[in-house]
Amino acid sequence: MIRNAVKASGLEPSDTNFGATANRLRAERGMDAIGQLCIPEVERQTASLILIDGIRGDSEVNLFRKVFPGFTLVRIDSSFGNRLSRVMARGPFG
Repeated sequence: MIRNAVKASGLEPSDTNFGATANRLRAERGMDAIGQLCIPEVERQTASLILIDGIRGDSEVNLFRKVFPGFTLVRIDSSFGNRLSRVMARGPFG
């Protein structure tokens, strides 16, 4: 959703613009702003299982629980080193 917002704003896809856009959306719409943007997209899907990755806080979790009664939160732990090596392997804007 953040990538879509960056593109819609005519900005270059960069870590700086992704972060600034996410921060702006949360400042304008609240801490569940990204979740709010996800809801219409999830509702358009016809699959029996939808995966949302990158949830950033309790506000988004609470919103998804309210809107989608069957919502299940899955947490995956990985060390910083593992996450860093995966990000580096994906390359820019992976």
